[in-house]
Amino acid sequence: YKKAAHDGVIFAEKGFLHLRAGIPINETQTIEYFVQKEFNEFIAIQDRTLFGASLRISPYNSISKETGAGFQYYFGIGGMYENEIMTAGIAETRLFRSTNYLSCIWYPKKHIGISSVVYYQPNIQNFNDFRILATGEIEVSVVENISLVIDAKFRFDKDPPVGIGGYDLEVNNGLKIRF
Repeated sequence: YKKAAHDGVIFAEKGFLHLRAGIPINETQTIEYFVQKEFNEFIAIQDRTLFGASLRISPYNSISKETGAGFQYYFGIGGMYENEIMTAGIAETRLFRSTNYLSCIWYPKKHIGISSVVYYQPNIQNFNDFRILATGEIEVSVVENISLVIDAKFRFDKDPPVGIGGYDLEVNNGLKIRF
């Protein structure tokens, strides 16, 4: 959840919850299922709910259990049902999207991680209506269970709501604490 205000005027308010679990099929394949809830005033989403499943394939993983260094990539192919209610009287949409992603993780050293995920989500009834979300993160461990993090998210919507831009970029930095 994020909220930003200046002189008592709220100019950004959003919330995001994503839960994902997987059932391994073998060493390189996993069935994933997920649910997501979101609101974001900046892009006129009053309520977005989705759920779906995908097949995750992990063809390469060189991350060492001893040193923590190495590289891994995996990709997923799946589907999801999406229900969106937009702010300002814009209609509710209910549709099925294909959800596909590519993820790369590199640990040059145990305490430094660089990761990236790109999602491509077309409407299965209209492939001209698609979304792309690209995320990147650099994480450096300060002490055990505490890291400094810089992340960036780029969002592109081929068919955005009226009055909303087709893309935006968000950059954050902060601390990550693992329990």
